[in-house]
Order: sequence, then structure tokens, then C-alpha cells
Amino acid sequence: MGVGAAAAAAAFILIAQPALFHTDGHGLSATIGSPLKSGSVAFDLGLLPSTPGAVALPSPVPQGAPYAAVDAAAATDGLVILLPAKLPLDGDESVALALYSHGNEIARKLCRYEELGAAVRIRTAAKLPAGDYELRLTPASATVRTTFTWPLRVR
Repeated sequence: MGVGAAAAAAAFILIAQPALFHTDGHGLSATIGSPLKSGSVAFDLGLLPSTPGAVALPSPVPQGAPYAAVDAAAATDGLVILLPAKLPLDGDESVALALYSHGNEIARKLCRYEELGAAVRIRTAAKLPAGDYELRLTPASATVRTTFTWPLRVR
């Protein structure tokens, strides 16, 4: 493939799939030097609440009120999160569970709310690096106001 064809292919991908090119607002790839890349993190659903090392997320707070960051230590096989028991969602409602690092989505799972179960594992190939993350649970019919967001501080 010639240089012109390669440039045309790159331009097409940039236009057709802009999510493949995450930036940090300075034109730099957010994954440069970062040990986590989209696709290297996944969710395991339907874990028991008695799963060892599970960290409980707080119950929802009034709309607009901030959550305090959840402090957690990651194990080599990931981080287990206990979901709040009483979120105002129907069990058969479609939801998206997503994990963000530095504003970039690094994992997403689409499922029905009831499939999440009591606990979810954030699974990585290696230990989840220390840092600040954000876990978001968004119903398919959501507006910005109905997205549940929990800051996570992993040590």
C-alpha cells in the first residue's frame, strides 16, 4: 500500500470510528505510557456478594450530589465491586457498565440490569494499576441525570 493509500485509510478510520483515537485534550494518545488499553479490561458479572475482597459501592445519593471516592486495593485477578442493592432500575432494563481512566473508556459491558448480579469483577490481565477510575452504570433509556457514577481510587 502506498503512502497516499495509507493516509486515506487512516483518515477514513478517524472519521468513521473516532472512538478508536482517544485524546487527552492535548492531541496525545491517552494510552501512551499507560499500562491499560481499551480491551485489556473486562467485566465478570453475577458474582456472589460473599466474594473475597469485594468492595461495596455506596447507595445512590440525591441527583447532583457528589460521591466520595471508593478506596480499594486491587488483587492480581482484578477488583470485585459490590453493587448497591436498591438502584431505581427494572431488572430487564438494558444497561451499560463502563470503566473510565483519565476520562477514557477502558471497558464496557452491555447487559440487562438483572445480569449484573450482586457483585462484578473488573478483570485485567495483570493487577489493576493504582490510580483514579470512574465506574458508570447507564440505563439504555438514560439521560445524563440518570447515569450512576462512582469514583474509584485503586491503590
